Amino acid sequence: MRIEIRKTDDDTVARLCVGLVTLALGLPHRDVFNHADRAGDTVMIRQLALYLLYNVCEMSQSRLGAIFARDRTTVRYACNAVEDQRDYDVFDRMIDRLEDDLRAIVKLPQSLAEEMA
Repeated sequence: MRIEIRKTDDDTVARLCVGLVTLALGLPHRDVFNHADRAGDTVMIRQLALYLLYNVCEMSQSRLGAIFARDRTTVRYACNAVEDQRDYDVFDRMIDRLEDDLRAIVKLPQSLAEEMA
C-alpha cells in the first residue's frame, strides 16, 4: 500500500523513522545522516531506517541515498541485509511492528486532514 509523501517531506519522514527505530531498539540517538559515523549501532539504525523507508514509504533508493548521504548501492545493500535477517522470527516480528508504526505515523497528517474536512 503506497503512502503518498510530498518530496519536501522526505527529510522529515526520514528523521521520524530514525527516531522510531532508535526508540524501539532502546538505543541512544545517533546522527545517522553523518557520513563519517560507522559505529555498529549507528549502522544498524541507518540500515533499518533505510529498509523501512524503502518498503513502507516506497522512497526510491536514489532518493534515500541523497537523504542519508549514501550511494544508492549502499541503500540496496542495507535493504538486502535487513531482509536477510527477517528469517529470524523475533527480528521479523520487530520489523512488522516498526512497519505498522511508521505507516501509522506517516498517515497521521492525512487522517487528521480528512477528519477536519
